[in-house]
Amino acid sequence: MKRTILGVAAFIFSIAGAHGQALNAPSSSTDAFTPAYISSLLDELGITNAVQRFENEEVIIAAQAPNGLRFLMVFYACNPEDKNSCLGLNLRAGWRRAEGYAKGAVHDFGAMYPFAKSYVSGEGAVLSRYLTADYGVAKGNIAVNVGVFINFAQNFASYLSAVPAAEADRGVSASLTPDVSRRLLSAAGVEAGHEALIAANFADHVNDAPPAPSLKIENR
Repeated sequence: MKRTILGVAAFIFSIAGAHGQALNAPSSSTDAFTPAYISSLLDELGITNAVQRFENEEVIIAAQAPNGLRFLMVFYACNPEDKNSCLGLNLRAGWRRAEGYAKGAVHDFGAMYPFAKSYVSGEGAVLSRYLTADYGVAKGNIAVNVGVFINFAQNFASYLSAVPAAEADRGVSASLTPDVSRRLLSAAGVEAGHEALIAANFADHVNDAPPAPSLKIENR
């Protein structure tokens, strides 16, 4: 697993190298996400991006990766005195089709791959990843998160091609067992890399785990 993660990091830095020079000062850190900082980082990674500002002072970055993936970066937890300085950054990519997507099957992708959250919104499916800058975050860490998100999104898009339509949610639950979910991934051609290792580990853990104890916990 460690080798796989290091491989992803090397892949990200190779993207930067392909578009000029290697990622500059990857170990440097920032204690806030700003549109200028993130846009500059995306430029280094060769990711096309545009900062968009709205009347309510909300700021987002619309981006397109070299593989064609389009995604948004939405800023959250911003300083009331400086809306350009934020502690939260949400990476979000969406897909839409007329027949929609079965919620259970889409949610299962997120259960297998804890790196990102997957859910259904209207007729679309969304993949989301939330980053925080509290107490500082390394530039290289942000770059790797962006790169892994792009890889996950590419696999999620392939996975969606095998997901049942929204009607599958009616009557019988569309939630899938780890084994069935793994077969869905295989049918979609998603079998290799970091994501497959996580899915396999998750499935093995669930299949081998003893029955969960009955817990009686109340939040007061």
